Amino acid sequence: MRRPRIVSRYALTAAACMIMHNVIMIGGDAAGLAMPVSVMLSFCICVLLGFGLHSRYTFAVRGDGPALLRYTLAMAANVPLTILLLWFFFTLLRLPMTIASPGATLVLLAVNFFASRWAIAGSGRQGTPA
Repeated sequence: MRRPRIVSRYALTAAACMIMHNVIMIGGDAAGLAMPVSVMLSFCICVLLGFGLHSRYTFAVRGDGPALLRYTLAMAANVPLTILLLWFFFTLLRLPMTIASPGATLVLLAVNFFASRWAIAGSGRQGTPA
């Protein structure tokens, strides 16, 4: 698959995950959930959504158990980074969650592309076609 096609497919999948994450974070804040609880809820839902979409659509490979484990571990790096970024934007700078959550999400976008590609498609090797 050509690189521009992967990047555009990644962007669509990332947008779906970003929207889901921000809905959970903003909704959790409105419901009075503690920020780490919302982050963990978002993590669980977005890992499953992201893995399914990235496997089938972005990288067009069959997602198997080891790939899901690698993807989950790669995305787990987002949890402390998300909490740190949200602490900075939401707690320290006192931005509303409607600004803090999308801001933190955008900071993590590039990191997630490379982590997803490594976890699902491997480092330059071709996966099993979907």
